[in-house]
Amino acid sequence: SQCLYGIMSKEILDLQDRLEEQMLSNVYIQVINLFLRLGRSHGKWVDDKYMLVSIPLSIRDLASMIGTTRETISRTIHQLKEKNIVIPQTKGKYLIDVFQLEKEKGQIE
Repeated sequence: SQCLYGIMSKEILDLQDRLEEQMLSNVYIQVINLFLRLGRSHGKWVDDKYMLVSIPLSIRDLASMIGTTRETISRTIHQLKEKNIVIPQTKGKYLIDVFQLEKEKGQIE
């Protein structure tokens, strides 16, 4: 039961962080944080630079995860793609440069 409390406590803290992020951060930062979370939970390193987010996610899926529009997600992913930070792959998967995402996040916050 102590293990269950630890897991629930961690989940509650994660949800609090995500709620605060949604209330206080702009969409660009929210998308960066979303890709960082997806990398931690579903990512696999493919080389020393990129991680593959291995679950297929549509633009609509990503938009609903942070409560924004498909157009805003598409525009933001395009901006990150131009910087080679997020590279869309086939079937809704993404290559992400975790180090550049962290750097980009740090420059804006």
